[in-house]
Amino acid sequence: MRFLNIDELEKNFETKEGNFNSLRDENAFPYLELKTGKIFFSNYIHHLNTECFDRDEEEFQQLLTYKDIFQKRFYFSSYLFKIYTENPPIIVGGSALEYYSGAQYPTGAIDFYLEEDVLDKLIKFLRKKKFYKRGKYYYSLDKKIAVEPHSGHFNGDKKYLNKMIYGDKEVLLIGIEDLIVDRINIFDKKEYPEEYDWAHRLFKSYQNFIDVEYFKRKLKRDGLLSYLEKLKI
Repeated sequence: MRFLNIDELEKNFETKEGNFNSLRDENAFPYLELKTGKIFFSNYIHHLNTECFDRDEEEFQQLLTYKDIFQKRFYFSSYLFKIYTENPPIIVGGSALEYYSGAQYPTGAIDFYLEEDVLDKLIKFLRKKKFYKRGKYYYSLDKKIAVEPHSGHFNGDKKYLNKMIYGDKEVLLIGIEDLIVDRINIFDKKEYPEEYDWAHRLFKSYQNFIDVEYFKRKLKRDGLLSYLEKLKI
């Protein structure tokens, strides 16, 4: 599995004179909206198309027609973002890594963090849409979507949330700083080498977009500050 760095990814959609900005509106392309800039992933174009749905029941059923699982999960997540605009679900864990990696990290279920009051509403919504509970997951047999909702303590800072945007559709993502620390935490406790590998890849690719001071504080708070120098190698 090869992870493209930011420079390689942006070669496909340069923002200088004579590039796609002079040919098409940037809203025609899916992108990550970070606090310090936008990143366009060519892989998103492969997975997504312009078919979107809105909030009525008939359009929701369009999820059945999508073959690409990333596309299906993105449109479903953006649907929830519109329903719960005041406290929208935040994509965390492996699902967030899937977005930050340009859809190169496969994940099975959509990991959502929600406030307690929104969680109750979401569970009712999922049951209404015939999502069946299987352990910690809610799964739709016809739409082939699995959801793992989380609530309680949010292991991050909501000031650092980012978005994935495509046209008028968007989803909310845990901050890149918090996601990297989350991967290191898993590696530190469970010694899964692939988790540290992804933390390292994300750090090297996003280091120009990271709030370094916040990142250091988060590592220190979690007792992981010793990893900072290792990430720079």
